[in-house]
Amino acid sequence: PEPVSFSSANGPSFLPVWALFGDFDVARLEAERALLPAILLIVLMVVAQVLLLNLLIAMMTETYTLVMAQALIEWKYEHMLLIDYYEHTATPTPPPLNLVLMPARWVLQA
Repeated sequence: PEPVSFSSANGPSFLPVWALFGDFDVARLEAERALLPAILLIVLMVVAQVLLLNLLIAMMTETYTLVMAQALIEWKYEHMLLIDYYEHTATPTPPPLNLVLMPARWVLQA
């Protein structure tokens, strides 16, 4: 067989890099009987998964922070609208008693 070249881009030392791009051949790794590239491949795949999970958590945290900041603004706006409604539109008395006070309110507003 042809001697294994660790310096070329097709050598076993570059196998983990090519595996990231989807070009992975188990038979080739077994045929070359190279232990270091197999260990590097396993380590690289584990590190890649951990980094991707960390990136996902960071993105979800950023989105949550933006949503919560916007939610506080929305709550303040809705609270202001509710106060405005009760201050200018709603009557301060319950429905049976507002029949007495409603004509007085109309007279005072006119």
